[in-house]
Amino acid sequence: MRLRTYRTLCLVALMAIAMLAGSAAAWPGESAQRKADPISGEWDSTFYSEGNSNSFTLKLKFKLDGDKLTGTYESDHIGGGNISRGVWAANKIGFGIDTVHGSGLGVTGTLKDGKLVGEFDAGQMKGRWEAQKR
Repeated sequence: MRLRTYRTLCLVALMAIAMLAGSAAAWPGESAQRKADPISGEWDSTFYSEGNSNSFTLKLKFKLDGDKLTGTYESDHIGGGNISRGVWAANKIGFGIDTVHGSGLGVTGTLKDGKLVGEFDAGQMKGRWEAQKR
């Protein structure tokens, strides 16, 4: 009887350990969260305006919280500041850049093969942009 009780308790303990190990693997831990969040981090981007060869670079730093995107930008061309109105859904990004000069950029794009590519609109200046994660 004691041996049977001991075996049963060992079997129950092993089953409990296996269940905990399986459910822990399914919990969204930090490494799973990183895989699901390809946007957070630092990006080097180049913006190309339509109709001429002018371009400027921005260092972008994104932080994703659900589908809300926040972050900062820095550029020798337009200065630095915060990203506004940022969203991320279905591999598509959208955000605004409000500069200290009073102008702003509306930026949209898509994540393709590890790169962000898209378009921007700054009123009289429009164009395309691309970014590579550091």
